Amino acid sequence: MMSARGAGVSSLFLLSDGFGPLARSLVEGRGFIDCTGTFVDATLADPCLRAHRLPLAAWAAAGLAILFADDPLAAGLAKAVVFVLPLTAAHLLAVRSAWRYGSAAVTTAVLVIPLAALMIPAVLINTVNMQVEEGYAYSLIAFAFAFLLFFERQGRCHTLLTGGFGLSLAGLYLTKSSFLPFLAFLLLFHTRLEPSVRLRALVVVLTLAGVLGWMVHSHDATGRWSLGTSIDGLNFLKGNNAGLIDHYPPLTGTLDRYDAALLSGKVYADEWSLNDDGLQRAIAFMTAEPRLWAILAWRKFSVLFLSVDKAGSAPYPGFLGVLERGGLVAARLLEAACLVALALAVQRRRPLAGRAMLLFLGSMATLGVPYIVGFAFTRHASMMFLPCALALCHALVSLSPGRADGTPS
Repeated sequence: MMSARGAGVSSLFLLSDGFGPLARSLVEGRGFIDCTGTFVDATLADPCLRAHRLPLAAWAAAGLAILFADDPLAAGLAKAVVFVLPLTAAHLLAVRSAWRYGSAAVTTAVLVIPLAALMIPAVLINTVNMQVEEGYAYSLIAFAFAFLLFFERQGRCHTLLTGGFGLSLAGLYLTKSSFLPFLAFLLLFHTRLEPSVRLRALVVVLTLAGVLGWMVHSHDATGRWSLGTSIDGLNFLKGNNAGLIDHYPPLTGTLDRYDAALLSGKVYADEWSLNDDGLQRAIAFMTAEPRLWAILAWRKFSVLFLSVDKAGSAPYPGFLGVLERGGLVAARLLEAACLVALALAVQRRRPLAGRAMLLFLGSMATLGVPYIVGFAFTRHASMMFLPCALALCHALVSLSPGRADGTPS
């Protein structure tokens, strides 16, 4: 599949959503800037965008373009290998826990479940996707979640894993600003678990390095200190306007084709003027039409947690389409199995079951809320499937009677 698809483009500099032009600018030494005018369908007096995307995806594309002479296939394969490594670490944490505390049957199940979740097409496509942030974030989310889910202070690699956890949080922030609530939740959770002030400080410093680095860039490049990007307002408006009720969820494409209607007749001085206008118009809609907003919020919730129809991109035809829908059915069954197993472990008062349930529910909420407030596609939901698989593994280990060789349950 990866060999056939590659990056889906003839050049990494043609990646969509602004990442291609940013990668070209970085490679050519012009810095983090996009002056092509192809990304935002709006009239800007200053057409150059400097704070519209967080940098990790553009950095990756630029580095891969240099290393592989702009060969999208080779770059896509290399990207898949690099970004699957955190997911591998997450899987090994689950297997280690099962080997220590679970039965042989549970250990086998824990070996299989995360791999089966990875085979869900909506997840698998992330391993090669270089055109959206989820293609970089999926495994960082899985590792950060697994580190706290299978948290053990006495392990010999604990300091190394803690450093990896901090780097994962920084990487997630530099991927997409909508992960901020999730990062804040994980930081708080880690603070409650980790007694070492030194290790707590390590995670905070690594995370803040990413956050403050972006804020400094935003101020230096545009004159504004910002935690987010200059297109957050436009994305907020995309998910909160009266016309959205007629075409959400989109089952054959994205919402980009409606940008022209949203921005018709508007002229903006710069990218932050566009951002501020989008925020104001979206808030005005939410306050003027609360019932309509509630209907849209339910649809977004359904896309994230219930629907088996792919939203946000064109469906595959024929047999691939059957696999795609079957994968989403499997993902929804995985979610249900995870909730049931966690609830059963809590009901039976298994050790750490309550902590695992809190981590799972808090993670799903903080990952989902930004998309319910904005707009949700299936690719946003796909980032939650691997944490579901890992949480199910934890519940199975918790419910296991233990290994026959005497390892405690």
